[in-house]
Amino acid sequence: MPEKMFSSSLFQSKQKPKLNYSLIALDIDGTLLNEHKEITRANQEALRTFQAAGGNVVLISGRLPRSILWHTQLLDLNTPFAALNGAIIGTGEQIVSGVAFPRDVVLDFLAYCRGNGLYCHIYTVKGMIFDTPAGWNDHWPSQNLARLEGQQPPSEWALRVREYCPALRVDDLAGWVKISREPIYKMAVLSESSLEEAAGDLGQIPGLSVTSSDPRNLEICPTNVSKGAALRQIANSLAIRPEQIMAIGDNYNDLSLFQVAGLSVAMGNAPEAVKQQAQVVTRSNCESGVAWAVHRWALRGGL
Repeated sequence: MPEKMFSSSLFQSKQKPKLNYSLIALDIDGTLLNEHKEITRANQEALRTFQAAGGNVVLISGRLPRSILWHTQLLDLNTPFAALNGAIIGTGEQIVSGVAFPRDVVLDFLAYCRGNGLYCHIYTVKGMIFDTPAGWNDHWPSQNLARLEGQQPPSEWALRVREYCPALRVDDLAGWVKISREPIYKMAVLSESSLEEAAGDLGQIPGLSVTSSDPRNLEICPTNVSKGAALRQIANSLAIRPEQIMAIGDNYNDLSLFQVAGLSVAMGNAPEAVKQQAQVVTRSNCESGVAWAVHRWALRGGL
């Protein structure tokens, strides 16, 4: 997208722009980030403009808390965030709240996956745990890094990413779950084949809430955990009403955000079914669709 699309008088005026919304709830992958997993300059500048005018930007993602924290730091955010699809709410280095699975529910999930030959892994607050080497977990630690468009991640993050976001291989996931005391906040199934039947079966297991962020995955959280529930909790803590919220997302795990927000915005790269659930559609993540949405709907007198 040409840079001139965002070079409005808002950037040149010393007056703060007025806001149509007090809070922007923002997914990360496929939304904030472009196809190279970068925060584009246009997105960065638009969000800075919104914050400078008094707005709050809240990142809500399926990623680990550490990964989201890095993205908040690149955007100079000091608001709470939600990780692992809303199972954990944090602010800065602190975990404010978390909802973990009961152990028996995790074991039921693992038994189903093992019985049906499905690859799966689980997440603690610190990292991923798996027992089957696969392309899904090969380079996972580095995928948690945050970067600005055209730049490398800060060197300290890159050097310590396997410490901050470890992918731990164990001999047997079920055996590890039985002896470990680590809370488990999210689980995932990944496959190149259709997961429609698995989604239906897993949805029948008590204690599981099933969604997806990609045609090749299922993301499983504890019952009543969702991005939308986390957004509602964060907004309440900031004394912001639902009608003052604009939510932007690109996939099925973002639909619960849409149900909470006063304005729901689907990315141009979202599946058609997701677009149909949103009130408006912005441009794609390859075209800085977040920046376009901020200027079009969040800033008064925008595009």
